Amino acid sequence: AYTETIAMEKHMRLEREKGRPFEEVYDEVRPFLEFISKPISKASDGDDEDGPPLQPPWEQQPAPTQDTNGFTHTKETNGFAHPKDSEPREEFDFHEPLMLVGDCNDWDFERARREHRFQPLENTKQNDKSASYQESSLRLLLPEDGLFFQIMSFREEANWRIYRGDGPKQLRSGIRDRVKPLLAMGEQAEKQAYGRNFGIAGGEIDSCIEISVSVEATGTIQVWFIECES
Repeated sequence: AYTETIAMEKHMRLEREKGRPFEEVYDEVRPFLEFISKPISKASDGDDEDGPPLQPPWEQQPAPTQDTNGFTHTKETNGFAHPKDSEPREEFDFHEPLMLVGDCNDWDFERARREHRFQPLENTKQNDKSASYQESSLRLLLPEDGLFFQIMSFREEANWRIYRGDGPKQLRSGIRDRVKPLLAMGEQAEKQAYGRNFGIAGGEIDSCIEISVSVEATGTIQVWFIECES
């Protein structure tokens, strides 16, 4: 939050030097100020509002195609799709091994590697070249105060991550398409996905859940969970 505050103050100063009114500049940065000022809270069932825009105004990112090997965001579908067609792209490895990084492992990559690696289904494993998608799952204990997380590459870590797009941020049990996942690749992935975490609300007691992610060769992605017996 400290780094973001310094960046925001610098942006406001530079914009004021350009002659823009203070009220106009403040309205631009206010969503980010409110977001970074929030205390870290548990993932409650009613906490389902959208987060701030994907990109702060003081961080002008390159076009998505520069970091996603020809894939661009689509408003109609989840994930990424090629602007001309939906044919599989050789550069896009949908067999990427995945891990969950979040509250359950203190956002630590090494712990995520040891404790929260997704396991591909038998018919969509990495060595099955005939599959057109990969579906993986992970069972874990959902704490009472809920869970916030992103899904990252086991190999590329923060430079390959699935995060929450615009709209609802809370997953609901058994609903595959409630929250829109997006994929960010490259050095800008961390900034692009900043604050865009998936959320699962906790209950009165710790419970077992199974989180699943499906990544298709076309770039379509789905993230969901179901409750399971511990």
